[in-house]
Amino acid sequence: MMNLFQDDAVTWLSTLDAASVDLLITDPPYESLEKHRKIGTTTRLKVSKAS
Repeated sequence: MMNLFQDDAVTWLSTLDAASVDLLITDPPYESLEKHRKIGTTTRLKVSKAS
């Protein structure tokens, strides 16, 4: 089962029961990503040993 929500993530997450979410995907504001790329402060994802 999949549910999609469009809301403020911090507000919505505070309404959930502890350990009730298996996966959460957010869609960050991409216009700020370009700003961070210019000054070199983007975060790169790494593969964990568990992957």
